[in-house]
Amino acid sequence: VQRVLTTKDLSSGRKAMIGSGIFVLIQFTIFLFAGSLIHHFFGGVELEKDREFSTFIVQHLPVGLRGLLLAGILSAAMSTLSSSINSLASSTIIDWFGGKSNLRFSKIVSLFWAFVLIGIALIFDESDSAIVIIGLQIASFTYGGLLGLFLLTKFRKKFHLISLISGLLSSLLIVFYLKHIGLAWTWFIMVSAFINVLVCNIVDLFINHRNDKVLLIPLSLIALWIFYALSGPKQNKIPEHDSKVLKAILNHVDKKYVDIINNPEQYKFQLMYTQINRDKNNQPEFISHSFGVASEKYFYPASTIKLQVAALSLEKLNQTPSINKDTYLKIKDGFESLKGVTVDSTAKNGLPTIGHYLHKLFVVSDNDAFNRLYEYLGSDHINSRMWELGFPNTRIRHRLSLSLTEKENQYANAIQFYNDSGIIFEEPSREMGLELDSPFEDCFFGNFHYSMGEKVEGPMDFSKKNFMSIPDQHKFLIQLIFPSENDSENQLSLSESDHKFILNKMSMLPRHSTHPKYNPKFNDGYCKFFMFGDSKAKIPDHIKIFNKVGLAYGFVLDNAYIVDLKHNIEFFLTAVVYGNKNGILNDNIYDYDTQTIPFLAEIGNVIYLYEKERGKKYIADLSYFGVL
Repeated sequence: VQRVLTTKDLSSGRKAMIGSGIFVLIQFTIFLFAGSLIHHFFGGVELEKDREFSTFIVQHLPVGLRGLLLAGILSAAMSTLSSSINSLASSTIIDWFGGKSNLRFSKIVSLFWAFVLIGIALIFDESDSAIVIIGLQIASFTYGGLLGLFLLTKFRKKFHLISLISGLLSSLLIVFYLKHIGLAWTWFIMVSAFINVLVCNIVDLFINHRNDKVLLIPLSLIALWIFYALSGPKQNKIPEHDSKVLKAILNHVDKKYVDIINNPEQYKFQLMYTQINRDKNNQPEFISHSFGVASEKYFYPASTIKLQVAALSLEKLNQTPSINKDTYLKIKDGFESLKGVTVDSTAKNGLPTIGHYLHKLFVVSDNDAFNRLYEYLGSDHINSRMWELGFPNTRIRHRLSLSLTEKENQYANAIQFYNDSGIIFEEPSREMGLELDSPFEDCFFGNFHYSMGEKVEGPMDFSKKNFMSIPDQHKFLIQLIFPSENDSENQLSLSESDHKFILNKMSMLPRHSTHPKYNPKFNDGYCKFFMFGDSKAKIPDHIKIFNKVGLAYGFVLDNAYIVDLKHNIEFFLTAVVYGNKNGILNDNIYDYDTQTIPFLAEIGNVIYLYEKERGKKYIADLSYFGVL
């Protein structure tokens, strides 16, 4: 714009525009070629948006060349910004103020446009799109109208000023409407240019009182047809929130799993991955990525909800000073078929404790241990506390692996805590009264299911089953591992010893347990699906996985914080996938060993390898997790 305004005549202006177009074409060709080379250099794995070039410069160029290139980029960016602001100011002064101004007024106009550009940049700062796409999207709002004006100059007639203004405004308004209905921005220019020409001609027919108003009928029909086509019924649009980083990483997953990745809805596949970047003080910064995540879609969480119940159990113990996780307990018989317990043959001294239940719950995902903690807390306390912590859609309704009625699951058995001197605290039996609705419309799975040993035609109803979404499970784990990162007033009240205890149990392998001593069939990957779920090999000592898995009704889940002490790697990973080829629920024939568990192992390994290559400014100090 600035170059055109300073040319001496029309011919010079045309040459400037044509020369600028040729130069920009060459410039963008070089940029795209350089980008292709960098993309190839990184093996096709996409980094965070707009970070490819900067990452290559900072991490892969020698020191001297790196400084020269950064200085060149900084000076080029400053000159581009200053020329842009200067062009806007010059155009404003010439077009709005007749070209008359003093230096002080020019500075004020330049400052105004600087603030406008800063505001626009801040608006688009949180976009998931690359900056070049954002730039093209913004340009598409006005280029259609400008193209329409250009086309109107080729008509062999002179249009009234009001007709031109009406067409231009219509072209701008239609773009906002197109964006509102979700049409791809690549259509904006073509549609808005056509609308500009169409509206200008229709308005001009009336203003100039021309005799060719017969054209009004076909022009109006065309306008109505376009409006109907754009505003008519459309297919439900599923918002696209999948991370480009995860999409690129998943391209490296073994091709035998491509069907799962290409059809996440069919396999109920949801994945969340959080990168951790430490600062110079070793404080973590989290960057989360997701694929296929749909919080409004139901899946069965299986044993993953044991993590939340375990943490809440430790928290509740702190509210009763006279007892702790090592206090002996007796659970009395309860409502109808709810059985009590007085001994625990797997404990060192044969007596049950909250601490030992937590041990079994994490090391081998023991269901009875979970059920006893469920009785200690009661579903009312579990759900209300989870809601207070910021997880309002969580529903923990029932015990696991027991054929109980809905009424029985609403009862909690009485519990007595005691020592050698006698009973020191008693938790009475309770009937739950909290209303637990189902926040989902579609909670049905399968074509057939077994109920009471009988095969029943039709899907199985999960509306009265437990639930916690992938984002909520992921968030809960991050807040548990890094409690200082939770700025909420309502957060888990765990002591430092509680924190170390639960992390120790989360990462413990079955072969490390002494009471009880588990059968070798409980291999290292038994409760570590990511990376090792499909292997019977030992997990290296420098890799620690703090997690909780789940497996039931064809659903396989893992919610993990994975640490490599040798290579200073850490990341969070949460996923669910469903495999049930025969479509029958409760027949115990699922695709765990042949498809879904190996798939999660593959996901874990691919992301681990990506983390191994991902550059970080500061090396993480993970010694805290090494001594747990």
